[in-house]
Amino acid sequence: RQALSIRSHFFEFVAVEDWESGNKKALLCHELEVGREYYILFTTSGGLYRYHINDIVKVVGWYNRTPLIEFLHKGGNISSFTGEKLTESQVTDAMLAAQKELNFKARFFTLIPVFRPEPHYELYLEFDGPAISDETLLASAFDRHLSRLNIEYEAKRESHRLADIKVVRLPADSYERLRKELVGQGVPDAQIKVSHLNPKSQIRQMIEEFGATAVSAMGSH
Repeated sequence: RQALSIRSHFFEFVAVEDWESGNKKALLCHELEVGREYYILFTTSGGLYRYHINDIVKVVGWYNRTPLIEFLHKGGNISSFTGEKLTESQVTDAMLAAQKELNFKARFFTLIPVFRPEPHYELYLEFDGPAISDETLLASAFDRHLSRLNIEYEAKRESHRLADIKVVRLPADSYERLRKELVGQGVPDAQIKVSHLNPKSQIRQMIEEFGATAVSAMGSH
C-alpha cells in the first residue's frame, strides 16, 4: 500500500463497476471510499492528460486526508464466461485464504476457464514445499472462498452453470520451465508475469506438457 503522490500529479478515479457499465464519472481523492476498487487516471505537468494506465487499485485506508491505495491488477483481466465476473484479485485472495486454512504454500498458481465438457475452472498449482495429500480438500476450500468473495460466482455454482473446480497439480520447477519457454518465444525476461487468472491465455496448452494430475473438486454446492 502507498499514499498517493498528490503533490506531483493530479489524480482522478472511476469506480470499477461504473466504468464497466459505461458510466465513467470521475471522482476526486476526497470522494473515495475505503474498500472500493477504482480505475485510476492521472494528469501530469509534463503534458499527460487524464492518462489511463488500465490499473485497478483498492482504497485501503487514509493517511490524514490522503487515500492509501493498493494495486490489484490490470483492468480487463476478468473472466465471465457464465456471467460470474471473476477478477484476478478475487482469485489471489481466495488462494491466500486457502493456504492459510490448509497450511500450505503455493509457489505458482493460475486459474483458467475451460469450456468442455462443461464450463468449469482449472486451478494449476505448483506447491512450494510439502503438497496436500488430498487435493480435493484444496479444490473445495478454494471454491468456497471464491464464493465468499464473489456472489455472482457463488450463484453460478449453486445453479450448476459452473461445474466443480479441478486442481491440476504441477511438478516441481514448472514455473521456471514456463518462464524459459516464454523467454524462448521472445518475451523479455523482465516482463514475464503469469497472471493468477488467465481467461484468454495459451498458458494451459503450454503447461499441459509438464505432466500434471487433475483432481475434481468435492462439490460444495
